[in-house]
Amino acid sequence: AFFMKFSQTHPRLTPTQIRFLDLLKNHIARYGLIEVEKLWEAPFTSLSSDGLSGVFQEQEQDEILAIIKQINLEVAP
Repeated sequence: AFFMKFSQTHPRLTPTQIRFLDLLKNHIARYGLIEVEKLWEAPFTSLSSDGLSGVFQEQEQDEILAIIKQINLEVAP
């Protein structure tokens, strides 16, 4: 649900951006949350050696980071 709104706000996502979001969703589904630093590590660097920075523009990065912070707050004990 968090990323659905992002996708609706950005209807022209590239296949690489969609794949990045899928990796992110899978990671969160598996681990419950994600440390922001991991967005610049494998498996995210498999899409761009620059991780999040190489796949999304700065504005989009900020939105994704805000979504992650919200998710992490909700799942934190």
